[in-house]
Amino acid sequence: MTVQLKGPYRKIEYSLYRPAKGEAYRPLQGAKVDPTLIKKKSPTWKMKKVNVKYSQSNALSTVRAFFDFPRGGEEESQKERAKLQLMILLGQIASVLMKNNFTLPVVYLGQGSKEIYDAIKALLIAVQGEGTWEGTGCGLDRSWLIQPTVWENASCASRDMIDYISGWNEDGEKFWVGYAESAVAIKADVDETIRNEILKTSEFMVPILFEKPGRKKAGHTEIKIQGTCLIGLQTKTKSCLANSGNMHEWIEQFICDFHENVKYEYNERKMPLQDIWRNRIELYRPPMDQKNHEQSIEEEDLWCAAMAFLEQLLDFLKNYGILKKTDADEILYNYGNWVLPGSPQMRVIEPICRPVALLNQPVSSGKYDDLDIFYEFLWEYEFCVKHLCEKAKHGSLKCRGILHTLKRENEEYFIAPRDKFLQEYQQWLDDNAYECFPFEDGWKKWEDKLYEAGVKLKRSDKGKDSWRYQYYKDQPPV
Repeated sequence: MTVQLKGPYRKIEYSLYRPAKGEAYRPLQGAKVDPTLIKKKSPTWKMKKVNVKYSQSNALSTVRAFFDFPRGGEEESQKERAKLQLMILLGQIASVLMKNNFTLPVVYLGQGSKEIYDAIKALLIAVQGEGTWEGTGCGLDRSWLIQPTVWENASCASRDMIDYISGWNEDGEKFWVGYAESAVAIKADVDETIRNEILKTSEFMVPILFEKPGRKKAGHTEIKIQGTCLIGLQTKTKSCLANSGNMHEWIEQFICDFHENVKYEYNERKMPLQDIWRNRIELYRPPMDQKNHEQSIEEEDLWCAAMAFLEQLLDFLKNYGILKKTDADEILYNYGNWVLPGSPQMRVIEPICRPVALLNQPVSSGKYDDLDIFYEFLWEYEFCVKHLCEKAKHGSLKCRGILHTLKRENEEYFIAPRDKFLQEYQQWLDDNAYECFPFEDGWKKWEDKLYEAGVKLKRSDKGKDSWRYQYYKDQPPV
């Protein structure tokens, strides 16, 4: 039997056979996915999703929730999160990468945890949508995060592929097919037989594995990312997931055009999207003296391809009025600095993003007691910290801040160690080229200035350690 599965922008065709009575249809040995793409959605095959009309401001916040995901915390963690997002985006054009002689990546995240799994799932859904598709007479259910399936009263996880990536037709017959044009995460405790079968039958896929690199997979490039960069991002994960429906629709529309090779305006003439992408790739390649010697040539090729693809996606969002030019340039500049800091293209974008500094004018465009500047910092510090205990009764030794309702108060306060908090603000001001407070004046003096400017910093009458508020179960961090 031949089954043709049509998603929003992809068509997968498999020849299937049933090896024994009562068993599910399975791919024929050596069967290949047909990566032929369709631009318009099939009228009988639609994704399950809720269409919500967004205002311009909501559209911007939706896109920002996705592209601001790497920001916050340590610089190294920001780089790792940006790399992960770009690998997921490259998964959407896996067949195009192979056609252009790129080696597909395999992403290794090391050990996983619930926080890490939740963050990965949110990013995958934001880019690829939900995994359940339904159509006339058939359906398909495939998770982007594969984990062991354990049935009730079973002593171990299932070893039947149909329990992991299943499809069904109107006659009740089941089948399974591999993944295509996507990124898929596989937990480390998934049965090795299931894991290997998925990898073998999913030719056009970027796998994300929760393990250390082992035996090199032929024809693939190893991308090592620290999974711990996704810890402490509950707020970002919730925001990304809440906005995933609309973000996916916009990404999907662009990928439709990319696979169809639609002609876009480029250098005052129309050119197919894939040709534009190929032309832009080399512009991101760092010169020999600035290359990252820890990266292989194959890995550098992938980052250049990813940045060229991201640039086109941002242009698409900009042309449709979802992003302003300044926002698109800023996002591209940030990702470039995270993954290819030596790229000559960054020198082209930098004057657009940071014109003041390049004109030898005063670097500072604001002061520490400017309300807008302070609350910009507070947003990053409060919602992007690495160890944020949200609405927890007690903090922890790793906690940099906590949301807590004080006695006889109705509203929540964000509480943090004063000296540590102000030191972070001082560093943030310096990193963002804002005028810092005179350190020699001491914390209290400039804290008073902030209070006078309208920043309502709350203090109690318990002396210099008033920030503790007795919400720590054990001793607070030094």
